Amino acid sequence: MRRCFQLGLLLACMAMMARAGEVLDRVVAIVNNTPIFQSDWELALRCEALLDGRGPETLSSTEQREVFDRLVDQELLREQMRGYMITTVTEEDVNAHLKEVRQQIEAGGTDAQWHDQLAKADVSEEEIKSRIRTQLEVLRFLDSRFRPSVRVDYRAIQLYYREQFLPELHKQGGQEVPMSEVAPKIREILTQQRISEQVAAWLQTLREQADIRIPSAPKQELQVVDKK
Repeated sequence: MRRCFQLGLLLACMAMMARAGEVLDRVVAIVNNTPIFQSDWELALRCEALLDGRGPETLSSTEQREVFDRLVDQELLREQMRGYMITTVTEEDVNAHLKEVRQQIEAGGTDAQWHDQLAKADVSEEEIKSRIRTQLEVLRFLDSRFRPSVRVDYRAIQLYYREQFLPELHKQGGQEVPMSEVAPKIREILTQQRISEQVAAWLQTLREQADIRIPSAPKQELQVVDKK
């Protein structure tokens, strides 16, 4: 689910960017007449690296291209979300998720350590919060759109319990628990898996139907500097 939904949701469509002096931004893709700029891609790379507890220079060319593909998917989803009613993402929601993010990053414990990580990644906290807000909005949209069509029957829960839950529990040395106690958790796991499968298939259809143009092949090895 996380991989499917991890869409690199940062579309700060800037016409100019300033790094070492003013540099003309470059369009790396046009999705149904909406441009995606190289600055969008580079910002997404820095944010994803930070949230993974890594430096942006450690992202391989394959990982960089995956971020680029998620930016394309992101724009396709934004089009689908227009006019769709979802539960509002509050500032409290964003701050709660940001707290979880910081707890997952080893060096993000104290405020000083967190801001040091932000500075090294050349990302502001507001940019991270904007990313989190958009991610939460997309998750709520996808859940609202696909969950009603998902059905998980008793046999599927029983099969998961027997073939995946129990073997993993035994592997960890845990005490066996009756299926009735974990059935709700298993049902949600299977629901999320099926939503993820449906989203992946839907995104593929959206890509096939969209007008996606790449003016020039995006660089595979971006020079994203980790400012230590």
